[in-house]
Amino acid sequence: PAFRMCTSPATYIRSAHKAILGERTIPDSEEAISQLLLLLEGSDSIQNVLSLDRMRGRMIVRMRDIGGKAFEQVVQRSQQTVASLFEELPLDVHVTGTPSVAYRGTNRITSDLRNSLTFAFAVIAILIGLLFRDIRIALICLVPNAIPLLAGYGLMGAMGWYLQPSSALVFTVALGIAVDDTIHMMARYREGLVDGLSNHEAIHHAVIRCGNAVLITSLVLCVGFGVNMLSAFQQMSVLGALGTIVIFAALLCDVFVLPALLSLFGSQDAGQNSVRETGEFNPNE
Repeated sequence: PAFRMCTSPATYIRSAHKAILGERTIPDSEEAISQLLLLLEGSDSIQNVLSLDRMRGRMIVRMRDIGGKAFEQVVQRSQQTVASLFEELPLDVHVTGTPSVAYRGTNRITSDLRNSLTFAFAVIAILIGLLFRDIRIALICLVPNAIPLLAGYGLMGAMGWYLQPSSALVFTVALGIAVDDTIHMMARYREGLVDGLSNHEAIHHAVIRCGNAVLITSLVLCVGFGVNMLSAFQQMSVLGALGTIVIFAALLCDVFVLPALLSLFGSQDAGQNSVRETGEFNPNE
């Protein structure tokens, strides 16, 4: 279904046969085919698909842009089909062309970005654990940072999209934003605990202090990415949809999921071990 046009020596032989005899078919005899090729010998078009010594031919297939991964699957299926068709003939068949090379490079870049994203996620988790000196906090922070990425991958699977360098870049940006918001929330949460607040008061303190900033920045980014959904270029439209969904999921996770996890697994007695020097904390400040 992705193929739009196919041109080969047979295409020009049929066209020449129709011009002479009115039949758009390939003649049955080799002599008739040779005569038609002789008539076409001076044409630039036939030289694009057939060498002068007639030892090499080319089938030019044009197709719509279906993405690097899908293109690779089409190439594999085409190679299998051609091999089965020509297995009894003394022919060597290869897939060539600039798009084939370009898509292989694109797929390699995408694979590298995916591996880098996984590595970055692991490094971020370790750094958060070292920063807050608490492995439990590091594990809690993994959840709200992982859910947006899973939401993005789920959207791609549901829509039939393939991972491209542009979409992989969205995951990188979203991970950075989610981690940044998480660190801000956790820093305010720890401040509340140090000031002698209970676990629930510290969570409320963090949401009040950071919630508005996280909300505004995330919504602005969602609108910025969402504009790309209006593009007629598919890759830009996919970029906009993914960016909007992933960043909005990161917002929900930082505002709702992270406080819920802290409420369940946070420090229940930390606030009782610290004493504020002056006054009582007002969560509405």
